[in-house]
Order: sequence, then C-alpha cells, then structure tokens
Amino acid sequence: MLEVLLSPKMPVKQKQETLCGQFGMQVTSKQRKELYAMCNLSYGVEQEALLTVAKNLLQNTSLTVEEISANTGLPIELVIATKEVLANE
Repeated sequence: MLEVLLSPKMPVKQKQETLCGQFGMQVTSKQRKELYAMCNLSYGVEQEALLTVAKNLLQNTSLTVEEISANTGLPIELVIATKEVLANE
C-alpha cells in the first residue's frame, strides 16, 4: 500500500482507484484532499530540484537557455528569469 501512496509516477486518480480496488479502502473526501496535497508536494520538490539544476547549468556551462529548457523540461521563460536573477546577484 505504501508503494502506491509514495509512487512518484502514479497519477492521483490511479492511486485512489488502486487503494479502493486492491486494498478495499474507502477514500473519504478529506483523504482525497490529503492525497492531492501529497502529490502536489512531490511535484514542487521535483520542480525545485530542476530549478537548481538549471541554475548550476547557467553558472557552470555554456549551454543556452533553450538547451537548458529542453534538457530540464522547465519553461524557457523560467530559465530566462532565472538567468536574469543570477545576473543581478
């Protein structure tokens, strides 16, 4: 059951269906909200990690913002904004 709850690749809806189907759990609306919050938290952690990677690439390589965006999956506007912030530090 923990594998289902902590899976970073399984969508929230699928987690809920698996918990109900395989484990016979009735997911309350409160639990559903907590499940969505937990999944959004992991997404935020992932985005923060990608942003750190982008910062390191901007500071330590000659990659363009387009290349960094393509390789990290971050929107190019975010990479450009990050580059501007770094330039003003």
